[in-house]
Amino acid sequence: MIIDESWQPVKVQCYSGYKGEETPLSFQIGKKRYNIKRVLKRWYEGERGDNIALRRVFRIVIERGDNYTLVYDNLTDEWYAKATDVFKKDLADGR
Repeated sequence: MIIDESWQPVKVQCYSGYKGEETPLSFQIGKKRYNIKRVLKRWYEGERGDNIALRRVFRIVIERGDNYTLVYDNLTDEWYAKATDVFKKDLADGR
């Protein structure tokens, strides 16, 4: 996954478990805060050589029903968000 200009830097509030910032609870774009209703999927990408993932990726649904992908970059300690409509089409098709 390449973080390009289509991704927005965001501030994220997380549940912090034994892995640190483990599960996102909400995120903020500018002054607008979005509460996360559900994490649909989570995965790790890349490895920096010491068995630590380069990125943690979360596919989420916010309270108003929009879908986003959140990415935490371990190298820069920054979060990014991108709206995704992959699931909206599936829901419209009845899947």
